[in-house]
Amino acid sequence: MSTIVDRSARRFVCFQLVGLCLAAVGWEIWLDVYYRNSIVVKGFWVLAPILAVILAQKRPLVRIAFDPASGLVLAGAGIFAGALLGLPFSLPAGIFVAGILILLLNRSERSNAVGGSLVFFAVFLGLQAAMVCAMLRLVACTSTIEWVSPPVAALLRFIGVNAGTNAGQVVAPNAHFAWRFAPSLSTLGMLWVIPLAVSGAGLLWRLRGIRAALLFLAATMLVFPIFRYILIVVLYLRWETMDWFFCPTLNGILAVCVALPASNAEPRSAFAQGGCFDFSMALQPARLHMRLPKVGLVTAGIYLVLLGLLLPDPGRQKAGRVLVDEAHGGWEWTTESFETDWYGQAATYNYWCMFDYISAHYPVVRNYQALSAKVLEDADILVIKTPSKLFSPGEIDAVRSWVSKGGGLYLIGDHTNVFGMTTCLQPLATEFGIGFGYDSTHELETGELQRDDIPSRLRHPVLSGMPPKLLWGTSCSLTSSPLCQPILAGKHIRSRYLDYGRRGFFATSYLLPNERYGPILQCVGTRYGRGRVVAFSDSTIFSNFWTFFPGKSELYLGTLKWLNHSNTPGQASWLTILTGLLCFALTRVFAWGRKTGAGALLLGLLIGVPAAVHTRDAFARAWYGLPSAKGQVRTLVFEKEYSFATMPDFAMQGKMEDSYQTFYTWVQRLGVVPKCVYSLEESAAPGYDRIVMIRPQRPLSGGDLRCLDRFFQRGGKLLVIDGAGNPQSSVNLLLQEYGLSVDFRHVPGGLLQAVDAPPTPQVSIPFVCRVEGGDALALAGNVPVLSVAGVREGEIWACSLADVWSDASLGTSNADATAQQRLLSELEYWTLKLFMTTESGE
Repeated sequence: MSTIVDRSARRFVCFQLVGLCLAAVGWEIWLDVYYRNSIVVKGFWVLAPILAVILAQKRPLVRIAFDPASGLVLAGAGIFAGALLGLPFSLPAGIFVAGILILLLNRSERSNAVGGSLVFFAVFLGLQAAMVCAMLRLVACTSTIEWVSPPVAALLRFIGVNAGTNAGQVVAPNAHFAWRFAPSLSTLGMLWVIPLAVSGAGLLWRLRGIRAALLFLAATMLVFPIFRYILIVVLYLRWETMDWFFCPTLNGILAVCVALPASNAEPRSAFAQGGCFDFSMALQPARLHMRLPKVGLVTAGIYLVLLGLLLPDPGRQKAGRVLVDEAHGGWEWTTESFETDWYGQAATYNYWCMFDYISAHYPVVRNYQALSAKVLEDADILVIKTPSKLFSPGEIDAVRSWVSKGGGLYLIGDHTNVFGMTTCLQPLATEFGIGFGYDSTHELETGELQRDDIPSRLRHPVLSGMPPKLLWGTSCSLTSSPLCQPILAGKHIRSRYLDYGRRGFFATSYLLPNERYGPILQCVGTRYGRGRVVAFSDSTIFSNFWTFFPGKSELYLGTLKWLNHSNTPGQASWLTILTGLLCFALTRVFAWGRKTGAGALLLGLLIGVPAAVHTRDAFARAWYGLPSAKGQVRTLVFEKEYSFATMPDFAMQGKMEDSYQTFYTWVQRLGVVPKCVYSLEESAAPGYDRIVMIRPQRPLSGGDLRCLDRFFQRGGKLLVIDGAGNPQSSVNLLLQEYGLSVDFRHVPGGLLQAVDAPPTPQVSIPFVCRVEGGDALALAGNVPVLSVAGVREGEIWACSLADVWSDASLGTSNADATAQQRLLSELEYWTLKLFMTTESGE
């Protein structure tokens, strides 16, 4: 019998470790760290560790003991945690709840074995989740780990590979090339190795003792990453593909190989004979008054301590005086207005619209002098964007001193040291522990522009008003001190070091082993004395042609809001932590009933952790929500729920015939802010009075028709644009409700002329679609192409010129417009000026 028990104990240790190993690798899959993985792939990496854990024991070797009331409370707390944390960080809570329910619903020996295994595994998977959060931050902030290269090169030579070191990198030639390898936390696999080491050591400490735990921790953290890296270098030299560095199959196999030796030794005798974890909290009604105080104190202690650690500094708000430096810039200038009479790159690679927009929220001035204490004395925020002139030592000293006294510094760079930006920014940024890279970043798998998912939990205060996604232009990578605060760290991206021999200094798309992959820092903040600094690495997204696509203006304003606060000693955080520690102390001083132990701790974690996260996020939004405009901002809403018009909002456009980026951008030339809104209900909400709908392809729901009715009742105007290029149009299902329609048959057009309105541009449109009904505002020849109908207190406008306003006709926003494109643009300006005009004619 003893031999059977010993085998069962070893089996349990082995499969629990295998499950933890597979789960550790799975975090890279679940979080899309390197590639965007399908649901099928993610599902496999969820089921694989769970299956290993289910196979861990055939008999209830580790028993989970609790009374039914405690079990129900724990299951409810697990559901609460899972709902609040969101995938994939809710996985530990979900597995825990599954194990508890199995134990509650079925008392058979096999059910006890499976349920106990899942509960036991979920505890250590939760530890992994916490470590993954910490490692994502650390991996993103660091670049090459130079001290790793010499031992790696020495070991490669020992196994017969010709290798050496140069500039902190391993150099290993093969028949084709002298390859360079730059060891980093990412390529060493530390993103999943550290969570595996900590969770595995915790499991072994509980089952085998401290000696086994420390041995596993040392072997996994120190020996295994070097061994894995050497193996991958050898594989790369043979097959020359970067996939070896982040291949989940290879990582899974190597991780399991770590688990097998660690599971061979004897477990503690208590577990060899069937150990027991007591999660009982004895919450029977008769003793409720004796048990709840202690459980409540444990939960409150966890909640308060974690909240104190996570809580951002509310700071002291300043006057918000923004100084934009133009003395060192030669790019993205703010000095030339975005008017209707000039086109091309100079007009759109330009910060006029952003400058004008933030001027409605903060007092903003430009600086044309060398930076000094006198220049900075009346500024609360200094914006240094894309500099092409070096800062003198005196200027750097002045800025550093100003920040330490409470100033807010915003540094904006871009890719590949273009125009010398990185060279100019670097001496200033390094004063605050930040470095701009001489590279560019791209989607790892495709090489295209990066699409980023903004985290929904624990956002930095700068991101409080951000939408859930962000489309980047092209950034450089950043590095920072571990004491800095990562704001945006891109995943599934790669960096490419600059090539001065190529246009824009963009290097070849070939993947090289000495570049960065996976989590890469792109926006970082830091506290310096009483002041704050933010470094951002993609100036392009604030240019006129992208200013008001989702996330861009929100990121800029959110950064200014955070920088407009000076640092405080953090009394609120310390007071919260001390109160939490007092709660823990009270559980030892007062003994309410018998010891509650693991059950109270688990309940505290399941309730306290998600509650602290959500409370922290609520405080961040309250303290750092986007500022309200102090001046007038005219907004034109582009409805996106029903419209079929592609724009670079969260992904690049498709066919030019379907793209309306230029039409959207040209709105800004009229001093109007365009805004993408993704539900008609929100588009028609109070605060918006002008909506554009382009090429709708499905009928409006009854609820949305009622929203429109309320919108018209408030005096709102809706402009519906369609054309023959939309064969699946549903526009008439909407327009016919108000006595309008579009005949999609092409008919001969002609010179455009206005009806009872200011003269139109002298543009001729050969073929058009007829707008029927309503009052005609514009004719092409004798064909109505723009008509209006009154609805309650508002108006609905129907326009059939969608085909002539697509990017295929207007051209791209960065190009110099042809004579015909200028006339079509003038026609857009004429229409929108008429549409935006109020009833009083203002």
